[in-house]
Amino acid sequence: MKIKNSKPIVFLSALSVCTLFVSTAMAQPAPEEAGKDHRWSVSAGPLFRQFDGGQFTSGSRSSSADIPGGQTAYTLSSGAAGPETGEVLREYSDGFVGPDTAGTTSGSLFENTTSRYGFDRNSQNNGDTTLVFHAPLTGEQRLSSTSSSRNDLSWSDSPDYEPGVIIEIAYQLSPSEDTITYFGQFSFLFSPLEINGGGSTFEATRTDTRNELSGTLTDTYQVPTGVILPLAPYSQSSANPPPGFYPRIADEPTRSMDPESRTVSTDTLSWYNQIEESVEADVFTFSFGPEVQWSVTEACFLSLSAGAALHVVDWKATHEEKLVKSTNGGSTETVQTWKDRSSSTDIAWGGFAQLSGGTLFGPETDPSRYFVQGFARWEITEDVNGQVGPSEFTLHLDSFSAGAMAGFFF
Repeated sequence: MKIKNSKPIVFLSALSVCTLFVSTAMAQPAPEEAGKDHRWSVSAGPLFRQFDGGQFTSGSRSSSADIPGGQTAYTLSSGAAGPETGEVLREYSDGFVGPDTAGTTSGSLFENTTSRYGFDRNSQNNGDTTLVFHAPLTGEQRLSSTSSSRNDLSWSDSPDYEPGVIIEIAYQLSPSEDTITYFGQFSFLFSPLEINGGGSTFEATRTDTRNELSGTLTDTYQVPTGVILPLAPYSQSSANPPPGFYPRIADEPTRSMDPESRTVSTDTLSWYNQIEESVEADVFTFSFGPEVQWSVTEACFLSLSAGAALHVVDWKATHEEKLVKSTNGGSTETVQTWKDRSSSTDIAWGGFAQLSGGTLFGPETDPSRYFVQGFARWEITEDVNGQVGPSEFTLHLDSFSAGAMAGFFF
């Protein structure tokens, strides 16, 4: 249990006690009247009480959660055209080139050349200096980008009027025949308090893009000096031709590629958190102080009281957070949930002022012993602070109450 101190409220409490003491001393009747005029009263009834509410500074657990990254990849295939280097058979959309025995024999006069090739069009021949071939490119590219933001969240809530009860005990300090009557008053009040709220502190977005790759591959083969290429269409597919019988070209190309990209799909994935928080409290108030009652008529009266108040606040707080995910703006699914609970009983000091009006009634042959009254009450109280999970909150217990009581003297 926590006990809080506040200099202004301690001063108010001391002032109330002093006022009660002075009132008692001034209103004390003569000894022979004491037994007749000192009377107790007790009353009770319903009330409606509205507190100022509370405020949350919300923390988050999901803001530190890892957001999975998307797939990134780049694949580009030359198909039957094969690799750029190496003595292998390469097939194109307008011909082919492959190694022959003479070109692959180490130390041979024709090493690194080949007579095993074919081409479809004369335009592939650049003046017997180079021979050019073309092939389609295919492939896929996957891209993923992620962005996120984290925000502070504070919210407040002012509750509606809540029902409660009040019990009041008073001790009459001055003769009841006086127009102004002094009492010492003790009150007990009970009423609940509840605040609810929440919001979001985190969001992240991931965009996954899939591109289809296409385009053209160009391989250029050098033609040795003095070699004259035949006219198209030309094809020599043998890997073992007579050495020096056919025109030769280099057996490895110089390659250039011009890929083109086309987006075929884009997926947008969104994550965000949902925070819901609440505090439920039972507030028990014990107050004491002097009361001054003015008899407006024989049956009607007005009264004013003020003093110190002690509040016992038994609270329970909750923090629930969800991390949810949505794809392309569709329905959401819960990725993870966090739940926190905490409770405590705190004590807070305050002060009160109460204005009442009522009427006395009873048998005509006896002094009026019964009464009913309505009242309005204002309270100034210390705040109560608490924590639940990653969040902190403050309960503002300043309040206004209104209600009615019925009671009797004894």
